[in-house]
Amino acid sequence: AIVALIAVPAFAEVQNVKVSGDIDSKMIARNNYNLGSGVAGNGSDDTDKWFMSTARVQIDADLTDNVSTCVRLLNERDWNQEAVADGSGNTNVALDLASVKMKEMFYAPLTLTIGRQNLKFGSGLVVGDPDTNDASAGTSIEAEDLSVRKAFDAVRATLDYNPLVVDLFMAVINPGIIGSGNTNNDENLYGVNAAYKFNQYNSEAEAYIISNRARSTTTKTITTDVYGVRGSLEPISKLILNGEFAIQRGVFSATQDRSAWAADAAASYAIDYKWSPKVGVGYAYRSGDKAGNTG
Repeated sequence: AIVALIAVPAFAEVQNVKVSGDIDSKMIARNNYNLGSGVAGNGSDDTDKWFMSTARVQIDADLTDNVSTCVRLLNERDWNQEAVADGSGNTNVALDLASVKMKEMFYAPLTLTIGRQNLKFGSGLVVGDPDTNDASAGTSIEAEDLSVRKAFDAVRATLDYNPLVVDLFMAVINPGIIGSGNTNNDENLYGVNAAYKFNQYNSEAEAYIISNRARSTTTKTITTDVYGVRGSLEPISKLILNGEFAIQRGVFSATQDRSAWAADAAASYAIDYKWSPKVGVGYAYRSGDKAGNTG
């Protein structure tokens, strides 16, 4: 109700409107991508190539000095693939972004963003893409891992105490069956991320706590809690060092708990040349699953 009352005056005026967008077309060639070489029934997928296009149109509007909106439409399609009768085809246009941003809410450092919005913290190790690494919600393109859909339906509060910025958010991952009268079968994501920029060596540090709660009326609530830190610095000009460490805990099933950790480390250097090439090296570790684990 409070949000509704605040939003009402936003219709009074429009100070500035910006229209933007992009179109991207690419050819994709893959060989043994499904790891099914030599397996019966998978031979036709071993080598393939095709074209796909992505088109986006975005409208940003400043309604008042402190209230702005963002709406973006998206189409992703493989070439010569048309929409079918049930409306699930590649020529459909989807709502990619739809949010309202209100600055100086209640007091100056607070900005509130409500609606479908991009959420990415740090390198995106934990929060950056609402889908899995090789899937995309609501699209029928073949290369789902190349989808540009990155938006969450969320509420985000940003507290800007420059050089410290704290973000608190709640995102709906799966609302369950709406209208069933059952509010205990949804999945939500909660988190807090604190980022600090230092005055020396162009360095920054982040710490975060992210929690996923997938509730169910028939089984134990599945939980995923991640605690992590990330940092980067430029000890000498054009040399960037960064690293991240995260621990994961929670409940995997009625008989199994989650216990995992991840670590990333990387270094990159920008060569002093007219087109500024950058070279780098990185290491990524994921603890994975223990074989035969039942406890």
